[in-house]
Amino acid sequence: MFSLDHFGIGTVRSTSSSTTNISQSLEFGFQIGISNLTPKGRLQFHVIKSAFGSGEMSTKEDQCSSSDRPKEAAGNVPFHRSLSSKLLNHIQQLTDNEHQIGPCHKTNLYEDSWKLFYTSLLFMIPAVMAFLFNLFFLSGTSFTVSVVAMNYWRNAKFGWRRWIDMTVAKAAFLIYLSHAVMFARSLQFGVITAVITSTMYFLYTNVSVLIAKQSKEWINYHAAFHGMVILAQILVIWEMA
Repeated sequence: MFSLDHFGIGTVRSTSSSTTNISQSLEFGFQIGISNLTPKGRLQFHVIKSAFGSGEMSTKEDQCSSSDRPKEAAGNVPFHRSLSSKLLNHIQQLTDNEHQIGPCHKTNLYEDSWKLFYTSLLFMIPAVMAFLFNLFFLSGTSFTVSVVAMNYWRNAKFGWRRWIDMTVAKAAFLIYLSHAVMFARSLQFGVITAVITSTMYFLYTNVSVLIAKQSKEWINYHAAFHGMVILAQILVIWEMA
């Protein structure tokens, strides 16, 4: 009698089984490792996609309608292609959860974020007002906030524009807060400033909560936050003038 191993069939089955076990083990290890990364680390993994080429990544249409197409036979999919596709799809899913909404999510939270471009433009009001009162430093601060914010909200994405926007916004807040403390001349101004600052804090924290809940209402809260910041800047300029 002839053994199947004589024709190499047993060897093929053994190799196929080993390949499957290796694939499952590597995928499980990657899932554990990636899940323990910080949000910043997860975003950095997004860069890995380019290393595999566009052929290894499924497009938006592929991800959302793959169930409607006949699947390729498991035996015809190369080991490296199957593993890399699963890994990169998992990385994509993780990075999508970090404020960037993936193509298959039911709600695109940033779809209408361009509306904040116009509220960012309103920071020109305190910029012009401060310039007319010869408060050139505050005028330049508000002008910079407006330009940087418009540059980000015209097409909100993670990257250097977002980092600059957040850095400038925080610096501007500290500048105006320090001027409010140094040049406050009345109790009424202090009370109004405290109320406005508390409202700003309430609106800003609710933006994060609404984003976590996948609610588009965060845009309205952020627009209101912009309005309160503009009001606070005008109040400080008026007090100093």
